[in-house]
Amino acid sequence: MFFLSQIDDAFMDFLCELFGSDVVQTFKENYTTDLFDIYCEIEALKKGVKFDNEDVKKILFKIPQALLDEYKKQTGLELRNELGKNPKFENLRNKISFDKNGKVRFTVNIIQSFFKKPLDELSEHIRDIMCEPSVQGTRTVIIVGGFAESNMVQETLKAEFPNLKLIFPFEAGLAVLKGAVLFGHSPMVITTRICPNTYGIAVSKMYAKGAYPEDHVTETLDGKKIVKNVFHKYMTIGEPTKVGLVVTSLPLSVQPGQPQAQIRIFASKQPNPVFVTDSDCSYVGMILVDTPDVTDSDTVEVRMTFGGTELRVEAHENSTGLSYRARFDFLSSD
Repeated sequence: MFFLSQIDDAFMDFLCELFGSDVVQTFKENYTTDLFDIYCEIEALKKGVKFDNEDVKKILFKIPQALLDEYKKQTGLELRNELGKNPKFENLRNKISFDKNGKVRFTVNIIQSFFKKPLDELSEHIRDIMCEPSVQGTRTVIIVGGFAESNMVQETLKAEFPNLKLIFPFEAGLAVLKGAVLFGHSPMVITTRICPNTYGIAVSKMYAKGAYPEDHVTETLDGKKIVKNVFHKYMTIGEPTKVGLVVTSLPLSVQPGQPQAQIRIFASKQPNPVFVTDSDCSYVGMILVDTPDVTDSDTVEVRMTFGGTELRVEAHENSTGLSYRARFDFLSSD
């Protein structure tokens, strides 16, 4: 969806250049049905435009009359006439034309230019994936989603990855939906997933010289030096995780008089984050473990269950045997 939206954004930027930002913004706010028609036209272009159709001099695109009227309302001018004489349209004059029915025709290279950035990023994204150790040796790739139905996408990927067998299934845009339905009926059909982030919790550790920066050291009331907000890792980004995989860390200490133990869960796109306060770390959620009766040092054991569509976290208080559980979205904690 990200790559598709880039083309939508590029086209809307082009309309802003043509009609003006104020005109387009007013049109978006007041003519939502016509705006939807524009996006439908863009969808048709995504699938129909090819690299090898330079013989087609112009591509028909239906601009809603409401947008043309809004331009005239705000400027007092007809866009069709302005294209031929206004100097500000000099760069667009040979790329856009109006037919006698009021429909707009764009040159093919304008439409193709909207694809450049998303196609470059898509190719780079696939290269990054193919470099992962877990997919080494892969020779066949199935491309699904609405973007896969585009001729431009298919031609580009085939040229970029000649050594891969790329499969573009019929109705690739529906493949994701069909897969979701199948998964709903048989969740165990997917037995392994790739961990989307590095997951861990925030802990405090005793200070050891050279292990952590000095500016992260805090001195407790009894004179001990500790380092707070250390990222204690459970699972690393990119690791294969089987459904139901349970990871248990070392027990966490709970001090006498401490009414609650806060288990804060964090995610990171880095494989080895140091602190949960690092810029690439994001807060996922928290479990509160009640410990009002602790008179001696006690411990809390934290378990994380991976491999499903959720990240399940369980905190087990050893002295009372009580367990505290929480579920967090496993797939979209970005």
